[in-house]
Amino acid sequence: GTLKLPMPRNLNKDNLNYNPLIATTEEALGLYSLVFESLIGIDESNRLIPSLAINWSADEENANSWIINLCENVKWHSGDILTAGDVVYTFNQLYTLGSESYYASALSSINRIEMIDATTLRVTMNSAGIGELYSLSFPIIHENAEPFTGTGAYRASYVSNTKITLKSNEEQAAVYRYCRIPRKRIKCNRARLLRCGAA
Repeated sequence: GTLKLPMPRNLNKDNLNYNPLIATTEEALGLYSLVFESLIGIDESNRLIPSLAINWSADEENANSWIINLCENVKWHSGDILTAGDVVYTFNQLYTLGSESYYASALSSINRIEMIDATTLRVTMNSAGIGELYSLSFPIIHENAEPFTGTGAYRASYVSNTKITLKSNEEQAAVYRYCRIPRKRIKCNRARLLRCGAA
């Protein structure tokens, strides 16, 4: 399907470069959530659920660190493959923005994010505990991409300072919508279009 949406207030290419990390209104957050995804999602019951990350586990060498495994073969709307490098880039952008970002509170929890390989990350928190993982709900962005290039359920087919047209991300809709995590299988919400293995 196709969505035609009015531009949220204060959202335009000139002053924000369509960066979801700098959302300033609920309308902008809602719009970005259709296009961009986070490492870990939060469901209606406030539970952590897989998003771009298929699973996570405690780092045996550091009580404050987590090993995050990305879903493989997730594509940006440009056709590029999502990698752990994109997550590191996004965190560096968030760190640079600091208090200017809607997601600045994540910086009080996250100490650093390191790339182990193309689909694996080590995230070191400032404190131990699974609750710190809620800080990984910020949207992941792609370096040097065109505006509104995400991995989400909708892709931008037209973007201007007065109108944005979104079309269903049919390519990703065709792939698996089940994610496997240890001892539990979660049926993925269609809007998240999770792509993490066969049913």
